[in-house]
Amino acid sequence: MYFRPKHIDKIVEQIKNGDVGVLPFDTIPGLVGRCTKECAERLFEIKGREVNNPMLVIIPSLEHLAPLVKEVSPQQQALIETHWPGPLTLIFEKSENVPSEITGGKPTIAIRFPEYVPLNILLNKLNEPIISTSANTSGNPAPKTILEVEDTLKDNCDFYLDGFECLYQDESTVVECIDGENKIHRQGIVKL
Repeated sequence: MYFRPKHIDKIVEQIKNGDVGVLPFDTIPGLVGRCTKECAERLFEIKGREVNNPMLVIIPSLEHLAPLVKEVSPQQQALIETHWPGPLTLIFEKSENVPSEITGGKPTIAIRFPEYVPLNILLNKLNEPIISTSANTSGNPAPKTILEVEDTLKDNCDFYLDGFECLYQDESTVVECIDGENKIHRQGIVKL
């Protein structure tokens, strides 16, 4: 179904009930769902994505980071203090609380704390992390706006939120901190 921005409360309820859909981000539109095995499997199916390709986890506040990761290194903490909230995704060693389906069976987890008012309002109402991946069929270019999201993909979702432009219309930078070095897995908006 299609919802105007005033229906954020309805989308929060749907996410809590296990529905999946498309949301605008500060970066690019994302397919989203709860941090569960079932939602991850459904998003993989909708996207046509290999199950060993990890999802991104989006947190509503820094308080939600600790349960997802084993530890935060001083190097990671410095990046958090400089770039969060914002378009920087950090890779951590995942905690045992995180289903392996979300991380593609890997021992690491990619996490971002965005800064985008419509999304932050929704996340704060939800008060839990969500999983996300770009809102495109695997192999196709990632859309820059909700209007560019493929109709067939939206038709397979339970909701999508339109009415907001993605701020940057580009992907987040993905960084892993290894032995004091910042290893960039994907160069996006943030330049390190």
